[in-house]
Order: sequence, then C-alpha cells, then structure tokens
Amino acid sequence: MVEINPKKIIMSGSRGNERLSAAKIVAWFIIFIIIMAVLAASFVNIPAGYKGVIVSSPTGPSNKEIDEGWHFNPLYAVSDIEVIRYNVQTRDMTSGSTVNVRSADNLNIKMDISLIFHIPADKVADNRIQYGDMTLLIDRYLRNVPRDVASKYNATYIGGDGRGVVEHNIRVNLTAALLDYNIIVDDVLIRSVDLPDTVDQSIEA
Repeated sequence: MVEINPKKIIMSGSRGNERLSAAKIVAWFIIFIIIMAVLAASFVNIPAGYKGVIVSSPTGPSNKEIDEGWHFNPLYAVSDIEVIRYNVQTRDMTSGSTVNVRSADNLNIKMDISLIFHIPADKVADNRIQYGDMTLLIDRYLRNVPRDVASKYNATYIGGDGRGVVEHNIRVNLTAALLDYNIIVDDVLIRSVDLPDTVDQSIEA
C-alpha cells in the first residue's frame, strides 16, 4: 500500500502557485514596458522654426504639418516623422561645393554663392511629400542657374564691374525657378569670384 504524504502535496502546490505568480509578475512587467514605450513614442516635440511631417504611417503620408511644440497622438508611435526647417535659412555653395561656371569667352570661373530662403509654413508637408529632399533640389538650381547666367558674360565683366549685374540676374532666375517648388528666395549673394590668373592680371591692368 502506497502512503501519501499530505505535507509533500501541500508543498508541491505552494511551489506551483509561486511559479504561477512569478510568471504573472513577469508578464505584467512586460506589458507595462510595452505600454510605456508606446506612450513615449506617441509624443513628438517640434522645435521653433520647424514643422513635423508624417512621411509614412499605416494610413500613408500626411499633407498636414505638425506645428511647433509638444504633441500626443498614438498614430505617431507607428509613423515615420521628419522634422523640417521652414524659417529663413542659408544654403552656402562654398569650399568643397564651390560652383564652377564657364564665361562667354570660354573661361572657367569658380563662384562661392549663398542662397537665403524660406518655405511657407503651410507648404512644408506638400513640398516634402511631392519633391522629397529639398536640399538636393535647391543645390541643383544653385549650380545650374549661375552657369546659365555666367555663360552670357565675359570673364572680365563677371569679375569686374558686372559682378553686381550677374548677382542680380542669378537672384531673379533663382527666384522664378524655385517659386514653382514653394521656395521663397530672400537673397542671393556672390561671396567670391575666382578668375583664371590671366584674367585677374588683365583686370588689375
């Protein structure tokens, strides 16, 4: 006849309950961590002078800008949000990105150019979704427009008395070209003009 020890049965039951309780604690802890992570990801902070743009989400991109400040939306936790500057800013084509142009008399000239611009606050999302990275678009025009303008003038004129005229024409053409992309040109500045040595000597003479 087999003897059953009640104490062993009670101890085994207690251990089973302890394991079950520990598993529940771990499960609740994991759920708590997930909830906190989702809540944290549902907050977004947009700095002054910037707009948030939802470029991808379960419902697709959004043409509505997220304004400056703190915002809460559970959708943000599963969305890709880009923070894009829209206020007045400067794009410099200097040093390694100097603009190379060719004059009407077929001479190579290097220009350091700065573009001062801004994007209308209500067009930030439209621009990002429709045109992508605006920096690439701006750089393309910052190279092509000065080349077109410079090709109409001789090198001595560009580096001498005509520098202001060339700068003005670049500004006018850039303004017209970028306006199609909702980019407002505030100013264009030619920082420096590097002419071939022979032309520099001719101007000095």
